[in-house]
Amino acid sequence: MNSGRTSWIVAALASLALFTGVVLLIIGLLPRPLSRADYFVAGSMATLLVLLVIFLLLVVWFRRGRGRRGC
Repeated sequence: MNSGRTSWIVAALASLALFTGVVLLIIGLLPRPLSRADYFVAGSMATLLVLLVIFLLLVVWFRRGRGRRGC
């Protein structure tokens, strides 16, 4: 396996772990009893957080690559 593919797999697994952790944390903090809307809110917040992290990683990755090429 080449390093490019490995880095994508690691990024996907890290995103999945982050999503799962945030969902479990939010569900643990919400008062009982939980309704369907509570699960929806937890999933939505976790999705937004993971998308933010992916966006920030892409920004850092592009800036780092841009600096190396001298553009």
